[in-house]
Amino acid sequence: LYSHNGMLLDKKEPSLKINYWGYKDGFYFAPRSAYSSDLHHPVAELKSMIHQFHLHQMEVILQFYFAPGTDQNLMVDCIRYWVSEFHIDGIHVKSDNIPVEMLISDPMLSDLKIMYRDASRMGGRLSDGQCALYDEVFPFAARRFLRGEDYSIQDFVNAFTNNGLMFPRIHYLCNYDGFTLRDLFSYEHKHNEANGEHNADGRDLNFSFNCGQEGLSRSKTVLSLRKRQMLNGLTMLMLSHGTPLLYAGDECGNTQKGNNNPYCQDNALSWTDWDPKGKFTFLTDYIKALVAFRNRYPFLSNIDVSNTRGRWEANYPKISFHGREAWQPDLSAYSHAVGVMICNGKGTSDYIYIAFNLLWKKTSFALPKLPGERKWCLFADTASDSIICKLQTEVREEALTLEPRSISILIGRQVHDQKNDGRKDP
Repeated sequence: LYSHNGMLLDKKEPSLKINYWGYKDGFYFAPRSAYSSDLHHPVAELKSMIHQFHLHQMEVILQFYFAPGTDQNLMVDCIRYWVSEFHIDGIHVKSDNIPVEMLISDPMLSDLKIMYRDASRMGGRLSDGQCALYDEVFPFAARRFLRGEDYSIQDFVNAFTNNGLMFPRIHYLCNYDGFTLRDLFSYEHKHNEANGEHNADGRDLNFSFNCGQEGLSRSKTVLSLRKRQMLNGLTMLMLSHGTPLLYAGDECGNTQKGNNNPYCQDNALSWTDWDPKGKFTFLTDYIKALVAFRNRYPFLSNIDVSNTRGRWEANYPKISFHGREAWQPDLSAYSHAVGVMICNGKGTSDYIYIAFNLLWKKTSFALPKLPGERKWCLFADTASDSIICKLQTEVREEALTLEPRSISILIGRQVHDQKNDGRKDP
């Protein structure tokens, strides 16, 4: 029993909300002890953890929140402290008055990666690799295209091919401030009632798509579409021209049951479920394959898209767009399908063709003819049960037909590559 506004309520404990995320002014120089397994030595444990990450060739980037009105000198001192004491590699700053120019000009922070949402605050040092834009252009464009919205294809193409020539860009589909990947295709609306604010908190506009039924479903049709949409979203993210950011837990189908703002949920609702039953291993396997694919073809992330007329081998453009007819994309308001071909410009390099069909019916793409002895081979199809085509079957037809709401990845390679070079599939 406890008293609340003069009334005795029969509960084991008060339903007091906690600041689980820690967005609050103060304590800028101290790691939160609640996140540590050793409440008395959180500093030592954090230093040890970062050291282990570095030993495994992993960088550590921390998010910093500074309350409005925080002195800029204090911000710089704080970040300098974390760099000198904990050896962090980068920061993602959430603040309206962050002194980016001061951080960039600080010799002690010359190697620090800085992520921020406003390019205008980054000054003129946007091309040296130290700063990156972390905004909502890509996720909103990709989600709208995934939903099948009209007037979305041009925005998606622009976001997908933006490799940050003016400035590097971080691309993500989901993050902590919104739905998880699984929830993005399971809920049309937020369900934040557990936060105790009458579902008034959190984003109202998420560009999500429940695939025909809100929340949990036993419908095979709904579940099949949700699976395909998750694979589609991952394909868009991992092959986009930028630095992909994957939200932890999305690789194993984590859900927050429609809560898109679990800032006060230090419980199973916001904890990561590592898929102990193995229902979402297809996500983990597909992400591994996409990471390997991206590593094998690094030009996917750094190709110069500022001038699509730039020419490589056989007078082919570096990047080109296609539709039902090769070289003739339909980017009109009511189009929901486009093909993107990318080449590296080296005579022995493979070509990449990504076909996006977010229409609710089958769509055919006329494949561009390849120079030399190259042939198109199917690498992945999000509508296929196996997803990854291990044998990378040659596409002998001049056109490729995609199932509704699906994406296919093709590799244009030399014929002798498939038979004689012994390369392992990515």
